[in-house]
Amino acid sequence: MNYEALDFTNGSKNIPGLKPVGYFGFTDEAASIPELPASPASMSAAGVITTDITMKSGKTMYPMYGTLEKLSLNGEAVGERDSRVKNRTLTWKYPDTNEASIGFDIGTNNRNMFFVVTDMNGRKRLIGNKSIPASISSSDDSGSTRDSDKGYTFEISDFGIGAAPIYQGTIPVDISLISED
Repeated sequence: MNYEALDFTNGSKNIPGLKPVGYFGFTDEAASIPELPASPASMSAAGVITTDITMKSGKTMYPMYGTLEKLSLNGEAVGERDSRVKNRTLTWKYPDTNEASIGFDIGTNNRNMFFVVTDMNGRKRLIGNKSIPASISSSDDSGSTRDSDKGYTFEISDFGIGAAPIYQGTIPVDISLISED
């Protein structure tokens, strides 16, 4: 790999947070989920996946709504010297405990999954793949007062080398599933 300067342009847009629509899929329904390149040509290419996710015939990824400003993607290096990895956690807030969210909670229990979310600068990020699928845990809350939160919080996690990779491929989703709201 050829290294390059790690520079930041003063005045650049660097908006925090994630966009309120992400996508999820099941690893057993995917024909292929690409991983990071084994021998990247440059430092900038080391964290980027350019190959498309493909789904098995008749299968698709699904959109998921999240509450703006309640969504985040975090990474934390763990492990001992010479064996470090990064735990990556996607926190996804859904604003209700309705039939669909309860069904999602039940239906994704102990399933191997993957997720694509988009940051506010338009970079898609991939969590989970066939080698290391994402795990999901959830908590739900009815809220207790008029100013409290109600809904589900999903903690979606995987691990790997570095932050969740940037995914530049297409998202294989059935366009009829995408709401126009």
